[in-house]
Amino acid sequence: HMKQILITLTSILTILSYNIPSEAGNIIYNEKDLSSSLTTAITQDSQGYIWIGTEYGLNRFDGISFKAYHHEEGKEGSIRNNIIRSLFTDSEGRLWVGYLNGLQLYNPRTDKFADISFGETQRALNISNIYELNNGKIWGEASRMGIFEMDKDNITAPRVKELRDLCGTDNIINL
Repeated sequence: HMKQILITLTSILTILSYNIPSEAGNIIYNEKDLSSSLTTAITQDSQGYIWIGTEYGLNRFDGISFKAYHHEEGKEGSIRNNIIRSLFTDSEGRLWVGYLNGLQLYNPRTDKFADISFGETQRALNISNIYELNNGKIWGEASRMGIFEMDKDNITAPRVKELRDLCGTDNIINL
């Protein structure tokens, strides 16, 4: 039932965000619209906002208008990348954002995003899925790089080595 609602909402948002080309061939973009019609992820946070990830930015919908978040080079608290791969709201109401090159946690008090460090893994990871286990632990699935467990206190995500040892590979897709 929830999946049907998300599909319907995504379809409505796509129609609402349709960008019209001008005579010069440029896209006319209204800042109050969805940043792109290419939606990749959607979730609702504990305050009722609907978050929509796209191929060009992250959007927060309050029921009336959109607020778009885009990567701003060198600006602390900016989203890490404009290509959003996954969104997840955990049981404590925190918003996790997975990118083509990393993971961030949203702070609603400051309206900023904090980078999650992957410890021994220095390269940027494509976070394709984020899960919450029954015990409250948050796992991020890094495409072809394994599973990482979020340490919410230290804003880090060490690899779940036990899972890699059990499976014999880090190439774990869609738990």
